Order: sequence, then C-alpha cells, then structure tokens
Amino acid sequence: MMQVGQEQEHAPVLTVAPVQDTVDMLLGADWFAAHRVWISYRTHTLYVMPATGRTR
Repeated sequence: MMQVGQEQEHAPVLTVAPVQDTVDMLLGADWFAAHRVWISYRTHTLYVMPATGRTR
C-alpha cells in the first residue's frame, strides 16, 4: 500500500528501470496525471489533491 496524506493506493505497481537522461528519478507519471500537485519552492512543501471526480 502507498499512502499520500489521507489517500491510499492499494497494490501499486512500482517499476524500477535505468534512466537515460540526466534526471534522478521519474515517479508515477500516471499517478501525477490523475492528481493536482503543487510544489511550493518558497516553503519547501508539496500539496497533493485528488483530481476532480476521483474517489478512493
């Protein structure tokens, strides 16, 4: 189970693979596509909200 705040994802698929570009990692593009995410550089805070209409 993966939990972000109060939201839980049961049996998530986590794939580990080499990255060809100069990035450290890529996390859940499909998960981020289904959520609203705001990163505050000033406060070093990550805000996550489920997409409209999604229930879990």
